[in-house]
Amino acid sequence: RIIIYDDKCFGDVAPAAGSDEAAIMARINEYKQQALGRIITAPTAEKCEEELDAALAEMENLGLSQLTEYQNKLFQTNKEKLGLDFAFPGNEK
Repeated sequence: RIIIYDDKCFGDVAPAAGSDEAAIMARINEYKQQALGRIITAPTAEKCEEELDAALAEMENLGLSQLTEYQNKLFQTNKEKLGLDFAFPGNEK
């Protein structure tokens, strides 16, 4: 079964240039690129998990929760504008 749906509610959730959230997103994206290399090249599964946990903690320190909250507000507003209860059509009643 193929489901096709309008994904407009996922768009337009990037922070406005010059905002605090835009600065947070830039710092997180830069850090994520560095951390991803360490995670992927970890010599053991344990070291990989350790690197992932450290990366998640650092992204939280950089403001990940604030960014996520900001983007979720925009997402919820977009859904409301489109008259959707759920973004994925399989969840619609």
